Amino acid sequence: MMFNFATSEPSWIQMVSALGVPLALAIAIGNAIWQSYLQKRQLKVALFDKRFPVFVTVREFLVEGGKTGAQCAAFLRDTKQGKFLFGRAFDDFVNEVYGKAQRCRQLNELLPDGQRPSERYLEELQSVERWLTEAFAVVEKKFGPDLQLNDAPSFFRLAVASIKSRIRRQTALAKKATAARWAKVRSTAAKKRKA
Repeated sequence: MMFNFATSEPSWIQMVSALGVPLALAIAIGNAIWQSYLQKRQLKVALFDKRFPVFVTVREFLVEGGKTGAQCAAFLRDTKQGKFLFGRAFDDFVNEVYGKAQRCRQLNELLPDGQRPSERYLEELQSVERWLTEAFAVVEKKFGPDLQLNDAPSFFRLAVASIKSRIRRQTALAKKATAARWAKVRSTAAKKRKA
């Protein structure tokens, strides 16, 4: 059956059948986009599962006090895959932490029992310990974002946040205006009582 637009009125069945193929195509494209999103999300979760233990190892090492040679060796062993999970910067950071921890250990071992250490020795030891203490915040700042599972804000989320902030601002302005009106009413009432 052939449909002639010039001579006949289209029936609803013909309209639906004409929209069937584009509708199926739209559903297929939507499904492909959704599958892509799910795969990216699954990859993020898998990376998180591998990255988090390495990240925690670094943080725990930095929190612990005096480091032994065995602790330093275990630290390197437990963080060796970090280079592949976080990138070269992580490997450089771990090597720097390891070097500072080794230097701190050496300085503590060189400290003579019962003797007062030299000023230069104390300054170097304090400098190394300060660096190791500050490295805790650095590891969080540098590599914490690699552990984030939430996606970047979508247009919808940004629009909702914008609307919420407008409502908060307007509510605050309305409260201020109401408070000003009540203050004016109170002052007028007080003046009338005095008069």
